[in-house]
Amino acid sequence: MASVPRPEAIRPEGLRPEAIPPEAIRPEGPRMKENRKMDAIRPNGPEATRRAIADAAEELFRRVGYSKTTIVDIASKVGMSPANIYRFFRSKQEIAGLICTRLTNAMVEHCRASLGGPADATERLSAMLLTYHREARRLSLENRGIFDLFADGLGHLWPEFRRLHQSMAALVGQVIREGVVQGEFKVDAPEEAASLILRAVVAYVDPRHITRLLNDSAVLGEQEHMEADFLAIVATLSRGIRP
Repeated sequence: MASVPRPEAIRPEGLRPEAIPPEAIRPEGPRMKENRKMDAIRPNGPEATRRAIADAAEELFRRVGYSKTTIVDIASKVGMSPANIYRFFRSKQEIAGLICTRLTNAMVEHCRASLGGPADATERLSAMLLTYHREARRLSLENRGIFDLFADGLGHLWPEFRRLHQSMAALVGQVIREGVVQGEFKVDAPEEAASLILRAVVAYVDPRHITRLLNDSAVLGEQEHMEADFLAIVATLSRGIRP
């Protein structure tokens, strides 16, 4: 019986690779290029792609401006179509919200780290709130695009900033409870006291108010002493919760 050739050994004459003219090869289209770029940025699935989109958006916010940056700009930066962006985020605000979460989480962690210093609860409270003020001031002055992002989020009560207040209230409440245990503070409702303290210092931890205070000092030709004023307010509040 004659042997039957293997299928892979059968190659019609017209399909020899060396016989295909270059002009017959279809050029890579925009969709193929986009797919290759997306494959490069999503090695770990949708979350990696979301992070890549947020990274691109933050860079544009800082360089071009928050209000001037569009979904089209972000899509072009990442290397995908605007329609593909909407597969991962419902809107520009949702992308901005993720960036705000990153930045505010970093603020909270800096504040948490400051609690590892003084053993005195009053000093810990002051150190933590001062860190909060400095981080908010840094964000106010560091980049106009990020300032505008925060101003929009705070002005429209985005959930990211409600969570920031809750996280900071939890840290302040923790210090107050420790102070009660140590006999430094006398407070019946530490969580309520923490929220009230944060509301009392809002002008020094809200970038919009910080820039207004700085502008007022510049217009009046006065030396600004915001940090000294802030510490004096915190000291007054601390005396209010002592026995």
